[in-house]
Amino acid sequence: MAKRTQNCDVKGGRIRVVCSRCKSIRYVPVSSSTRRKPVRCKCGKVTSYILNHRGFVRKALSGQAMVTLGSHNDLRVRLSDISLGGIGFVVRPGQTRRMRLNQEVTLKYRSASGAAIQRKVRLKSIAGMRVGGEFIDSLARLSRLSF
Repeated sequence: MAKRTQNCDVKGGRIRVVCSRCKSIRYVPVSSSTRRKPVRCKCGKVTSYILNHRGFVRKALSGQAMVTLGSHNDLRVRLSDISLGGIGFVVRPGQTRRMRLNQEVTLKYRSASGAAIQRKVRLKSIAGMRVGGEFIDSLARLSRLSF
């Protein structure tokens, strides 16, 4: 029988699994490094889950931005997604060599309404040309407290 893949949010180190065949509900523990998890139900149905470890919902975003790595060291990037906790963007080939994990940068971009936005970001993942960062400014601390 064919496997089915679903997206699933991780909460408290567990995922909530509902079998599509018998409708039984289970909570399955997952480690923080796991990205994909196959789960077999007691009825025999196997479902593969793609795990989302983010604490906030991601929204697609399109537009250009400027990343300041240090004094007078700017990179033009293309935004890809945003959440209350962080932002993802794509750089040109070879530009990730100038970045490192846990580096603090300043990101400047325009919102959908046209307002100029400047946020402090800590780089959390660099995979190929895709970079993900966590907001670290006072607005980010406020959003963590409210959720």
